[in-house]
Amino acid sequence: MLVRDNAGVLEIYAMRRQPTMAFAAGMYVFPGGGVQESDYVASIPWVGPSRADWAKILGCGEPLARCSRRCRHP
Repeated sequence: MLVRDNAGVLEIYAMRRQPTMAFAAGMYVFPGGGVQESDYVASIPWVGPSRADWAKILGCGEPLARCSRRCRHP
């Protein structure tokens, strides 16, 4: 997922699915996104804000912040 900090405003690149679609109508999605086997490789290090930082940015607890970033971050 593409995320950037624009003068203190968190921006996320996503698309909204048409409300008439049969699957996930109206949901926000990352265009072309998919889960690959390498997404679960724990040996690939995390680069970016910590889990605690993401929790503050997203206004949620650390467990949810972890899920919203990358599933296998230690």
